Amino acid sequence: QMTTLANAIALQDLRDRELIEAMLRNHCSTYPPCMAVTVTDVEGEPRMASHPLEGATNLAKRDYYKAMLATGRTAMSGVQMGWTFLRPTIHIAAPIWKNAADGSPVFAGAVITAAGLSFLQDLATRTVEPFGDMHAEILDDEQRVVVHSSPLRTPSLTERSGSPLYAPGSDSATVLRDGRDDAGQPVRVALAPFTVEKRTWMVAVMRSAIGW
Repeated sequence: QMTTLANAIALQDLRDRELIEAMLRNHCSTYPPCMAVTVTDVEGEPRMASHPLEGATNLAKRDYYKAMLATGRTAMSGVQMGWTFLRPTIHIAAPIWKNAADGSPVFAGAVITAAGLSFLQDLATRTVEPFGDMHAEILDDEQRVVVHSSPLRTPSLTERSGSPLYAPGSDSATVLRDGRDDAGQPVRVALAPFTVEKRTWMVAVMRSAIGW
């Protein structure tokens, strides 16, 4: 969706702030994971947004922005704890290409979206809800908890890399393992890897092993 939005904005007059900000607000209302979307100039300076720009800072030094410039294509950040929304967020940068007089593409800025992970949280909740004491966590490629199936628990990017309970298997197959959770209680966990934009994430589904 981000590349499509950037291409649509490229067809407009970038000086038409009212029109472009209406497009940005419409994008966020159409795609629920979108928390905010911004258009920068060629220097990475935010110029238009779906939300007030007070306090906005230059984005040119962000890793995902530099990856977009290096490849000329849409790039995604790792999961970060958003300062504005105080929840795990992914940033996606898509270049805006205008056509020069000779038809060659010219970089004209970028569209930056802050996307939440609520859709994954909803999916995790629905998956384990019928099983009572079962819960699920989703770990990113740094083995940090970015989603918890309980709507009452806000993930704080807790690292699991040092826990043998969460150690990934030697291949892409699902791993079944017994161990102890954070409270020291015996649990049984199933770990399954999946791919998000070429990054390997993992879902961990867990339930108490007491009485098994």
